[in-house]
Amino acid sequence: AIEETRAAAQVSQRQEHQVMADSESRIAHVLGDFQQLTAELAASAELLRNEGRQIQAEVNDALVQLQFQDRVSQVLSHVRDNIARMPEVVRAHHAQGLRDGRLLPLQATELLEELASIYAMASERAVHDARLAAAAAGQGQPRSLPPAPHSAPAPAAPAPAEDITFF
Repeated sequence: AIEETRAAAQVSQRQEHQVMADSESRIAHVLGDFQQLTAELAASAELLRNEGRQIQAEVNDALVQLQFQDRVSQVLSHVRDNIARMPEVVRAHHAQGLRDGRLLPLQATELLEELASIYAMASERAVHDARLAAAAAGQGQPRSLPPAPHSAPAPAAPAPAEDITFF
């Protein structure tokens, strides 16, 4: 009976070792699958992060382009409105000349003040102020135009520094 019990215990021990080995193998296989899955998820997450950065850069570029387009549109709108206003100014000046009996040079001060009041951007104000400063200094010509052939060239002025914040 002792011998049979010992033999049964050995068989039971072998079976337990077999079950343990089989369990360890299954656990190792599950862990391997889990590691492979987490590695794939990490790679996918990195790919998504990179794609997100690229999309963010493209969106930022699009916003900059839209803001630039809006800025150009505002400037063109100011130019269009002021060109449209010019015939009215000339007619009023002509009528004043007829009333006074003599035609004087057109004074643009009021028109320039009105124009300056609608500027939305620092670059517009800088160009406007630079032209007024040039006119006041007696240069008589805007900086963006070449000097008349008979006059000495004006010294080049550095462009005004301007910080632009896009948001």
